[in-house]
Amino acid sequence: MIRTEINNQQVPMYFLGTDALEAEKQALRERKTDDFVEPRVAQIRKELMMLEQNRTMQSLEQRKNDELFIKGVEVLRAERSRLNAVNTDLSGLRLVSVDQQATEPLSPVFPRKSVFISLGVIFGGVIGMVYVLLRHALKSRRRDELRETILVKNVIGSEVIAPLPSTAQ
Repeated sequence: MIRTEINNQQVPMYFLGTDALEAEKQALRERKTDDFVEPRVAQIRKELMMLEQNRTMQSLEQRKNDELFIKGVEVLRAERSRLNAVNTDLSGLRLVSVDQQATEPLSPVFPRKSVFISLGVIFGGVIGMVYVLLRHALKSRRRDELRETILVKNVIGSEVIAPLPSTAQ
């Protein structure tokens, strides 16, 4: 077997053979977690989190003037204390007065099925008749144009590209 390597990295896994690849696959399946097993990685992660916290603390400690952040706080505190002092006892408040208890009617007021069914039948019939009349008119017009085209074709003896305009109007 002749191999040419362009890079100087390790030998690719597929050159190790199926036994080595099966062993590697089995080892990967037996892992409990995908975290790194190296304890140094966890320590580095912890140090990075501490550094991030230190940066936040440093930026807060470097503030010389907190007036920008406290600017509207006094107004809000005064409003909060005023709202806390308001009497919120709603026990004596009557929001609704009931004139009469609700009762179920003996017969339904709405919808009246018979009225809706009869109106549906009437409107459906009218719409159906209009549709049929329009369809019949369009088909008879097409039929007349086709007859005229065939008649002109027979008289002239050649193809007719478009129907001629009707003279009877």
